[in-house]
Amino acid sequence: MEYGQTLGVLFAPEQSALVAPAAFPADELAAYFRISRASVWRLLKKGSLARTRIGGRTVIHRIDAGAFLARAAAVA
Repeated sequence: MEYGQTLGVLFAPEQSALVAPAAFPADELAAYFRISRASVWRLLKKGSLARTRIGGRTVIHRIDAGAFLARAAAVA
């Protein structure tokens, strides 16, 4: 991880504010959800979690991640 980057949230020292990303790479989403990368890929493969490919990279939109969590909470 780069300096100032923690669990998909960037710290902008000049603004003294946290900036949430629009999308997460799979490994950052795994850290954010505190699950394994394999679990994220399993959810993507099942279609439980929507993904987008950008230049060969798989990313998950923040809105899709939130929708997944809402669905999971409704089932639990």
